[in-house]
Amino acid sequence: MAENTKQGAADHGTTAALLHAAVKGVHEGWKKELEINGTGYRASIKNGAVTMFLGYSHTITVEPVGKYTKLSCPDETHIIVEGCNKQEVGQTAALIYDKHRPDVYGQKGVHYKGQHLIKKVGKRAAAGGKK
Repeated sequence: MAENTKQGAADHGTTAALLHAAVKGVHEGWKKELEINGTGYRASIKNGAVTMFLGYSHTITVEPVGKYTKLSCPDETHIIVEGCNKQEVGQTAALIYDKHRPDVYGQKGVHYKGQHLIKKVGKRAAAGGKK
């Protein structure tokens, strides 16, 4: 029996966490919200997939990962990913996020709702007051 080993104890914790996530997903559901910032940046839903204009010369389309994952756009600058499987919801949101990660200077791009972006200091501040 493997439950008396370190790996067995680790597997026990992992199994408990996965079961808890599955029960919560069926009972309440999982949800990730993303926001789009930038001039001319927008998103819409077509045939169950999200189509985005993110400043490139072409549109970007992202399909949901699982068959129980649902995408919605309440307006042109917000995307909501919902579903019962935590991994599929997170993977779909990560695929959307990776299409245009936020710029730390101008705040352009796709970011998670409530995500705090740390702005980098400029050259003058980094020089430490030297002239």
